[in-house]
Amino acid sequence: MIRLLRTEDDGWYIKFHEAEHNHELMKSCGEKRQWLSHDTIDERAVELIKYLRENNVSLTKVHCILGSMYGSMENIPGTKRSLRAICNSIARDQMDDDVHKTLAVFREIRKKDPDFQFSVLPDANNQIKNLLWINGRSREQYKCFGDVVTFDTTYCTNIYKMPFGLFVGVNNHFQTTIFGGVFMKDETIPSFEWVFKEFASLMGGNAPSVIFTDQCSAMASAIKSVWKEARHLLCKWHVFKDAPSKLGALYKKGSAFRKLFHKIINDMLTIDEFERAWAYMLKLFDIEDNEYLKNLYDKKEKWAKCYFRDCFCARMSSTQRSESANHMLKRFVPRNCSMNRFVLQFNKLLFDRNSAEDQAEFKTKIVDDVRERAWPIEEHAAKFYTAAVYGLFRKEINKATRYFAIEKIKDKEYDVVHAQAHKKLPWNREKLTVVISNGGEKYDCECGLYQHFGVLCGHVLRVMNQLGVCEIPKYHINKRWTRSARDVLPGELKSYQQETLCINSMTYRHTYLYINAIKVVNDGNRDLGAFGVVAKGIKKIQKELQIYFKSKEASGAKTCAKPMVMQNNYYTTESDVGVDSGTETEDARNFNSYGAAGSSAGMSDSELLKIRAPSFNRPAGRPRQNRIKGALDYFDKKKPAKNSKSDKDGKKRKIRCGGCNVFGHSENNCKKKHVDIYSEIPEF
Repeated sequence: MIRLLRTEDDGWYIKFHEAEHNHELMKSCGEKRQWLSHDTIDERAVELIKYLRENNVSLTKVHCILGSMYGSMENIPGTKRSLRAICNSIARDQMDDDVHKTLAVFREIRKKDPDFQFSVLPDANNQIKNLLWINGRSREQYKCFGDVVTFDTTYCTNIYKMPFGLFVGVNNHFQTTIFGGVFMKDETIPSFEWVFKEFASLMGGNAPSVIFTDQCSAMASAIKSVWKEARHLLCKWHVFKDAPSKLGALYKKGSAFRKLFHKIINDMLTIDEFERAWAYMLKLFDIEDNEYLKNLYDKKEKWAKCYFRDCFCARMSSTQRSESANHMLKRFVPRNCSMNRFVLQFNKLLFDRNSAEDQAEFKTKIVDDVRERAWPIEEHAAKFYTAAVYGLFRKEINKATRYFAIEKIKDKEYDVVHAQAHKKLPWNREKLTVVISNGGEKYDCECGLYQHFGVLCGHVLRVMNQLGVCEIPKYHINKRWTRSARDVLPGELKSYQQETLCINSMTYRHTYLYINAIKVVNDGNRDLGAFGVVAKGIKKIQKELQIYFKSKEASGAKTCAKPMVMQNNYYTTESDVGVDSGTETEDARNFNSYGAAGSSAGMSDSELLKIRAPSFNRPAGRPRQNRIKGALDYFDKKKPAKNSKSDKDGKKRKIRCGGCNVFGHSENNCKKKHVDIYSEIPEF
């Protein structure tokens, strides 16, 4: 080291010099950067790191992005160790005072969306046990598309290890729409009961007609207790997610069994067709004794469409709405994030879904997708169906070309027969009956597709075409699939609704003032007299606005206009509730400015601010799933078979053939080793 000091004539002199180092000299720049004195990252890069980490970018990708920004990885001023320290510091800052920050986020959301609401359930220690929130657009969508809902929980999304539940539906564009989200401390019956009660309360007291869930027994008990009139069904993704591990090589990709299996569970069959198809599959592949398939069959009333074909399900029994929503959520929300950061990222997911919906609306209104050779009934459907639903309707039109309609009772009953009956599958019926009633206004088919999906099946369309019907009867036009599915416009568009003035809308206020101001300017430019009138009026308005703003500042209220709606939508500043000044005002004791509703509607701002975040003592090892298993998660554990092997711990395990997937013999001793069992199945 060397130390320099100033002289009296502003010069320099050497005060101290140490020639020897107290450490070994570094031979490379990489070694030099390991010193703390050389391991620094500038503020601009720290801000970039913060934005990247908030948007679920991994640490390695952040390091590579910094390398691109500085020209090369060698030019990065800091090391990956310092980068990890910065990320940990950002995470700690987000976690500090998490509940107050979350409430502040709720308040900001409520400023832009007056219909935003949430409900919280504290435990005995005044810590958050359950937290449910719903925005205004989701509430409007639920009014139109809340008849069928999927509910599922996902894990590893927050630092508190609280399962996160999603209420998911499908809109008139056949897109996934998110109704709300909820944090749950545990997955017990009381917790699920609270969630379902609060969800219905925030949605105006309306429960869904059909709800799809996984096989959680606690969830099933809560639905039966809270939503007694709702039809509870199982999501097929959860039912069949263990099929690859339970069926082994028999379920491998591209196998004939897999094609046949999915065709049976996804096609719209009658009950007798399903029973014959299931028995045919078991016999063809010699798997009558498979325990996994036996358990599936015992619960067929919960997942097989033929047993609830009279129940409208919006075709959600064949899709993975909730699972796809969970996948989208984890693209926006980083693992182990704080609660306030989770809410912010969750809003980005909602924006993404709303943008997709706006794009579908645009496509429906602009794109004309009618074929040159189209049936008259097809041209009629294109006028009111959305683009996505019209595409599904055209598929049924294509299926209708495969059938013939045979008259049994004129204008009342017809048998629909396949044009090439010799190519039908062994379990399919030779004919289906279509019954016409109400003078041709109602058509009933044995397949039950309309009752299940809300779109006419190919059998009915074949009969309509043969009878010369050019338009779909009003009875069979399901409004939820049409372009006019929304009776009420979303909150941000209420100002454009006919005969409605939404003063709370900033867009409306700006448009109203701008248009009228332009008119005043044009009139004031006509002559000097008009100019004097306008100038005096402007000065008068400016003085009145100054007086108005001064009175607002004196009263401590915000300068923005208060929403002219219900009392719960009253807004106050942070100082009103004692966040900044540490004092509690009268407004904080009497008003709920954060948007608490449901069972939390009676809680004031001061009571909400006293709630603490959940504890998050992370145990050693991988976190275990504490959910109550469903009925299909348990299998009968029989005694070991005679032909079995022993594990190292002495327990017996069965031998399963890798070729035919049957227990009791190995693949080398399989009798069907050289037999192509897939050649017996017909082409489909």
